[in-house]
Amino acid sequence: MPLGAPIHWRLLGLWRSFRYPLIIGLAILAWIYVPQMEARHLQNALAAEFFAECRKTLKDTETIPKVPDEALDVAIHRRPVTSATLQAWSPTVSTEIRSGQWVARIEFLQPKGYVVEQTIGPALSESGYDTPSGGQ
Repeated sequence: MPLGAPIHWRLLGLWRSFRYPLIIGLAILAWIYVPQMEARHLQNALAAEFFAECRKTLKDTETIPKVPDEALDVAIHRRPVTSATLQAWSPTVSTEIRSGQWVARIEFLQPKGYVVEQTIGPALSESGYDTPSGGQ
């Protein structure tokens, strides 16, 4: 009865035959997903600046900002984002009232319609600002 090759030799042979396709596949996945992850990280940072500016406006003036675009412009100036990147992302901002809370929203066209929302503060009619103004 002939003896077969030891199991570690067989595994070594499989590794040798699949290592290059595996490395190429991982490189392709990294080429696709790493830029998307970096874009998502930068978008989250821009959204955090936008929400911080919205909170500052609410705290300083106790009114909803007239145009959320102003808060976006301030956030863009504070974050190092190129104009080509902004053009690709096409961020749009809006505000709305949900359950008595002012909710700010920023939506990015790329990658795949990423939306970030955050509650900014109370929006009570007694305070004189129960509806968001013109920036929607």
